[in-house]
Amino acid sequence: MAFTWSGDPANSNLEAIRFLIDDTASSNAKFQDAEINYAYSEEGSVYGAVAMLCEQLSSKYASEPSRSLGPLRVDNSELASKYSNMAKLFRKKAMAYATPYCGGISESDKESYEDDSDLIQPIFERDMHKNE
Repeated sequence: MAFTWSGDPANSNLEAIRFLIDDTASSNAKFQDAEINYAYSEEGSVYGAVAMLCEQLSSKYASEPSRSLGPLRVDNSELASKYSNMAKLFRKKAMAYATPYCGGISESDKESYEDDSDLIQPIFERDMHKNE
């Protein structure tokens, strides 16, 4: 199981995600590096990846029964609720930092769409009957 942590979350997205989900101890790792990298590639942002991983942890703890040994009790429903709330918070943060895109505003955008032979070209174009 690959686990990377140098103690500097500003160093990489992987470490920033580990820091935000409190997965910094290799002895009690919640996720492998590959799983975190997958979440980041799917979501496209650190906050989105954290939300996805917190959703995973919430689902995991919700499906596991609570355990007790003498006076010690591990209540997995509390952990599930904690990670569910964290997922909601980070999903909101991820959406707040999303950059909207409006195509066709710049000339270069329009030209790249016109030059792309794979796109379905419109039937009508502006000035299509203009003799040049």
